[in-house]
Amino acid sequence: MDWYSLLKSKKLVGDDITKAVTKLHATKNHAEVIALIEAALALGQSQPWMYDVLAMSMKLDGRAEDEIERVLLSRVDFTAADVDSLLYSAAFLVRLEGKSAALKLYRQASQLNPSRPEPYMLALKLAKEQKDAEAIRWAATGILETTWTKDREKRQQEAEDVAADAIRQLEKAGNSTQAHKLKEAIAEAKRRDLIVRLEWDGDGDLDLEIVEPFGTACSVKEPLSAGGGVLTHDGYGPKAKNCYEEYICVKGGSGAYRAKVTVVGGNIVGKRCLMVVKRHVGSRDEETERIPITLEKATAETAFILSNGRRKEKGPAPSREAATRRPTREELIAKLMNDTLPNSVRSGVNLAQFGGPVNGPGSILQTGGRRPVGAVGYQPVIGVVNDGISLTVSAMTSADRRYVKLAISPVFNALVEMGTFSFSN
Repeated sequence: MDWYSLLKSKKLVGDDITKAVTKLHATKNHAEVIALIEAALALGQSQPWMYDVLAMSMKLDGRAEDEIERVLLSRVDFTAADVDSLLYSAAFLVRLEGKSAALKLYRQASQLNPSRPEPYMLALKLAKEQKDAEAIRWAATGILETTWTKDREKRQQEAEDVAADAIRQLEKAGNSTQAHKLKEAIAEAKRRDLIVRLEWDGDGDLDLEIVEPFGTACSVKEPLSAGGGVLTHDGYGPKAKNCYEEYICVKGGSGAYRAKVTVVGGNIVGKRCLMVVKRHVGSRDEETERIPITLEKATAETAFILSNGRRKEKGPAPSREAATRRPTREELIAKLMNDTLPNSVRSGVNLAQFGGPVNGPGSILQTGGRRPVGAVGYQPVIGVVNDGISLTVSAMTSADRRYVKLAISPVFNALVEMGTFSFSN
C-alpha cells in the first residue's frame, strides 16, 4: 500500500489514520503499520501516540534495537511536556496490549504533575493485571494522596483493596520484605497532617475558608490549594447529615492556620458552630482539638497551630477540577436556559436581566450556584418501573346470568440491569 501518496493527497487524515492503524494491528500486519506511521511523520501529520505504536510495531516486527530506541527518544521529545498527550498515548498502548509501556507513560505523566490523579487511577488496574507490586505501590499511594474527585471514597477504597491483595500474594510467595514495604507505604499514604471539620445545626449555610502558612487559601471558590489543602465537602441545611464543611491537608506546612467562617444564609441554631481540628491523623501523634465559634456577625475567625508538618514549601498551582468547582452565576443561568428554553426564545434573552446580589432576599441564585436556603433548587422527575408479573382481568356476565366470562391479560416485566456512572475531572 502506498501510504505516502494517500496521506499526501489528503485521502487519509486524522481519525482515519487511527482506524487504519488499529485495523492493521489487529491483523498483525506490523510492516504496514510501520510504513503508514513513517509516512505520516514524514509528511508532518504526527500525533502523540504514533511514536509509541511505531516503537511497539518495530519490536513485534523484529526491527533493530537502535531503530526502536531512536523512535522512543523522538516520542519523549514530542510529548514529555504534555501530561494529556502522555495519557492519550498510554490509553492507545493499552488498546494495543502494550500495558507495560503504558504503565511507564503513566509514571512519566505523574512526574510532570504529581497532583493530577488520572495517571494513578488509570495505572492501578494495569498494575494489578501485571501483578507488579512496585507499580501497585506507586499507583495506590498516589490515589490515596491526590484523588479528591466526587467518587474519591470508592477510588481510595479500591486502591487499599488492591494493595491488600498484593500484600497477601507477596506474603504467600515468601517475599515478606517487599510485603512489609508495601504495607508501610500504604499506611504512610493514608496519613493526614490536618483535617478540619466545621459542624452546625439548623437550616442555614456556612462557608469555611482556610488560610495556610504559605499564604495560600482553600475555600469553596478555590477547593484545591498550592499549600496542599482541599475542601472535600461544602454543606448546607436543613438535613443534619449535610450540615458540615470539611478541609483535608495530606501534607501541610508547619505554622499558624487561620479559619474564616461566613454565614451565607438561613438560621444557625444558637448562632454557634463547632470546629473539630485533627492533627497528624493516622500516626502515633494524632490529636483532636474542638473549637466552639460564636456567630454574632456575618463572619467569624479563629486560628490554630500545626507543628511538624510534612510540607516544606508551597507546591505548584493545582489544576481546578470541574467536579469540585462551583459554577459561576452566569454559567448556571446559561445552563438553565439551554435546558429549558427553545432556541427562538433563548436567543432573545439578555443575561443582564438576571443580575442582582448573589446573596439576600429576591436573588435567583442566592448562594452563588448552590442550593438557595429555604428555596427549591432542583425538582426531580420521578418515574415508575414495573418489575415482575402483573395480571389484568375483566369479567363479563352472559345475558341469562348463567355464565361469567373472564378476559385474562398477563404482563411479564423483568428489570434486567441498572447501571450507575460518574465523571472524573
